[in-house]
Amino acid sequence: MPEVTVIIPTYNRPEAVKDTLDSLEEMETEVRYDVLVVDDSDDEKTRKTVQDHDLNPQYVRPEESKNLPHARNVGIEKAETDIVAFVDDDVRFYDRWLDAI
Repeated sequence: MPEVTVIIPTYNRPEAVKDTLDSLEEMETEVRYDVLVVDDSDDEKTRKTVQDHDLNPQYVRPEESKNLPHARNVGIEKAETDIVAFVDDDVRFYDRWLDAI
């Protein structure tokens, strides 16, 4: 079972999300984690990018587009772990980042 949920809110940035997911997949860690992408975009490009990724992140699209705090709250509601880590959709991860938190 995952220990941490990494929540990535995004808005119309499929390439950035892909790079972030790639970086997360390459990161060395001892922590069991899952990934949740909350997509507030107005098209399907991000959904396809997320669903095609090898990391197999969970994809959520809020019923209505609002703002970043709303997307984060949606992520918290969907997370199944006690610990969540919010990251922007353009982050590059260092090894052991999750271990440090």
